[in-house]
Amino acid sequence: MDWSSVPPLLTVFASVAVAFAGGVWALIKWGFGSVNARFDAVDARFDGVDARFDGVDARFDAVDIKIDAVDQRVDGVVDLIDVRFREQNAQIDARFDSVDSRFDSVGYRFDSMDSRFDAVDIKIDAVDKRVDAVDRRIDEMRVDVRAVVTRVDALQASVVPGAAGSA
Repeated sequence: MDWSSVPPLLTVFASVAVAFAGGVWALIKWGFGSVNARFDAVDARFDGVDARFDGVDARFDAVDIKIDAVDQRVDGVVDLIDVRFREQNAQIDARFDSVDSRFDSVGYRFDSMDSRFDAVDIKIDAVDKRVDAVDRRIDEMRVDVRAVVTRVDALQASVVPGAAGSA
């Protein structure tokens, strides 16, 4: 291309446009370069934080494993204790059942003793009635004896005067 045929003002415009575009490009590259550098720095920091979190996660995983192991041991102990409690509960239930049956048998004995006491009470009441009858008979006999004594005194007084009441 022959530069003599290009108008000089167009050349100036083209030169200014190319220079402006190059400057803008340089500014953009420089600006985004510092932004990219900041992003890279933040990215590096996040990588460090991420690495620390990986360490913390590993520690949590180790603690989880230990907790699971302890949990399994506790479950085993609790299962053994549950079995022992079930055995003891069965023994206690058996003892309570035997005590209940003993109480029941004692209750039956008390019932039979109650009926025996009732029979004895009936017999005692009969004896009381007989004693009352004997007491009445004794009272009657006292009256009869007094009558006999009075008659004897009267007979003695009639046979031997002045002997009445001297005995």
